[in-house]
Amino acid sequence: MPHLRHVCSPPFHRCVSGRRDKSDAIVLATARPRLGLPPPPDRVRPVMTGAPYGHCPRKVSILVVDDDDEVREMLAETLQDFGYSVQQAASGEEALPLLADDPGIDVLITDIRMPGMSGLELAEQVARQRSRVKIIVTSGYFQPQPIRQRFLRKPFRIQELASAVQAELD
Repeated sequence: MPHLRHVCSPPFHRCVSGRRDKSDAIVLATARPRLGLPPPPDRVRPVMTGAPYGHCPRKVSILVVDDDDEVREMLAETLQDFGYSVQQAASGEEALPLLADDPGIDVLITDIRMPGMSGLELAEQVARQRSRVKIIVTSGYFQPQPIRQRFLRKPFRIQELASAVQAELD
């Protein structure tokens, strides 16, 4: 049975299912949650085959910070499939020591709404201390306000994630 995960985004009450099919394509579908069951086959569509964004001349290191374990793990797994080296943290407080211990982190992807230190507070601190680290913030609850970082509204497509990371690296 192929690998299958569900990532639910509460404000939208939708589920995103991700799995790899036999052709090694990443397949996503959006559907209303139904007791944790995968969406019907007619709602599943391939959104990307291969990993054109994963071809990097050097290994790029990304830190993914999200308090939702399933979302964080799905993002990390997808980014690893693109060829990136990925570390994970469940909070801003957990991310800071990882950033301090690893000067090779190139990109920070953080959720905005988290208990304790928010993603915006983390992003501001990282921007002050490690100005070369590229920052992408994500949220499904975001209220419009000025931010300096690239922003992805949840739920987002794999292509949007890949494009955001690539744009930050260019």
